[in-house]
Amino acid sequence: MLMLIFSCKFVDIPDWQICCGIYINNDYRSKLSLNSSIISEIFDICSNDGEPIHRDVYQCLLSYCKLSSAQLKTICDLTGTPQGYVNRTNLYKTLALVAWAQQGKHLSDKLFDNCVGKDQSQIAVNSQNIRTLVNIIGKLKHLTEASVEHQNALGRDFDDFAVQLKSLSTLNMAQGQNFIENWDEMQRGFGLISRELKSLSAKSVHHADAEQLTICERLGLLLDILVAHKELCDRLDKGLHHDHAIALGTDAESVENLESKMLTQESVITNMELRSNFSLYCVHMETQLVYAYLGTLSSILNKLVALKIKSHSELHDIWKQVQPFAQQCSLHDVFSNGMDRRNTCSSY
Repeated sequence: MLMLIFSCKFVDIPDWQICCGIYINNDYRSKLSLNSSIISEIFDICSNDGEPIHRDVYQCLLSYCKLSSAQLKTICDLTGTPQGYVNRTNLYKTLALVAWAQQGKHLSDKLFDNCVGKDQSQIAVNSQNIRTLVNIIGKLKHLTEASVEHQNALGRDFDDFAVQLKSLSTLNMAQGQNFIENWDEMQRGFGLISRELKSLSAKSVHHADAEQLTICERLGLLLDILVAHKELCDRLDKGLHHDHAIALGTDAESVENLESKMLTQESVITNMELRSNFSLYCVHMETQLVYAYLGTLSSILNKLVALKIKSHSELHDIWKQVQPFAQQCSLHDVFSNGMDRRNTCSSY
């Protein structure tokens, strides 16, 4: 039953294999789990009502970690689990060592001695950087969405403009057109311009859709990743504080009571430190993955520039096609003719 639960819980995921909170890519790298609560959950799933984990379940867990036999033997030696059952402390040490092994580090007990202080300060810096990036990428996404909406609105305006010119091209002025020179030519020009403006409307909408798909959605994905990592860092801070409170206790107790609980408290503190170390390592690896995704920002901006160039170029070509029709029905000449006629009439 435990084997079945383990298999269903951690293995059945497309394109990735999950083993005890460690996502293993079959091609090139690992992506670690997001918070320390997962680590505790792993033990609860693998154990039977909090009892130590059976050796067979532990070996099944290790088999999914894609490590060599020598590395697995070293992990068993360092965690003190060469045979028999595996307790909570053994499991936490195993998870940390598996993660270090996947990173290519040489496995030894010294890895547990020097990771907390430096990692905590680095994570604090990374956390602040992520908050700044969330604000910047969020603003960029808002601006690109506004640009898309502007292009859609421009397309609607072109369409409306075309409708109005079409109405002018079919308007029967009756006797009024006798006072407007070249009215027939102007109406033909209005009809031709109307058709070209339909093309402008379609192009604007097409460019807006392309920008939405290739720019806004990619910025949205990057923003989602950054926001998720920001929330992860916040949960880590709260989780570690909670673990310290549980391990150290918050109530004042007598010296006798503290001495009587010393051994139990030491075990709790040890487990808490192992969970904290592994959690910090997971967040560190997750931060590297976030920064890798951040590298896509340059390609997004390059694509945005290419789309804008293409958009303006195509719109420019259409406007150049419209220009001859507009020149044929130039209102400047009509106004000049009208003024000349009125001047002639007034002279009489």
